[in-house]
Amino acid sequence: MVVAFDVTVSAPKDVSILYALGDEHTRSTMLRIHSKGVQAAAAYLQANAGWARQYNRDTKTTEAVRAKLLMPEFVHRTARPVTDPATGIVTVDPQLHTHITVPTWVQRPDGSWSQLHSEPLYQHAAAAGAIAQAEWRDHLVRELGSPPWSTGRGASP
Repeated sequence: MVVAFDVTVSAPKDVSILYALGDEHTRSTMLRIHSKGVQAAAAYLQANAGWARQYNRDTKTTEAVRAKLLMPEFVHRTARPVTDPATGIVTVDPQLHTHITVPTWVQRPDGSWSQLHSEPLYQHAAAAGAIAQAEWRDHLVRELGSPPWSTGRGASP
């Protein structure tokens, strides 16, 4: 039984390194910029993936209706620790990322609670990550003078 989905919005490695090695001003600026990107991604998900299912008694079918998503966010600053099997040395890389948790229970416009219609979430998760990265690029250039980066692969949450 699925109780929630995880949409992960990850900063590129160079941004994570800038956060990890920067001074206090740079780190706080990076976290604020990261948060703006995550908020833009969450707003996009609400607008495009916020759907529930509702039974229509007249047509005797289940229909998709708009719904409010609850999306708690969990910010992480590092990747998971990795243990080298040969040496036993544990390393942890900087990786600034946020998990946007989308529970499967959503609120319909009439105030009732229903099951998430998850297909739109799958369809829009990658676009949400791209929106976050576009927001980061804009703020990095305007606030820190940092040029935009290119992953060569596009965005992938």
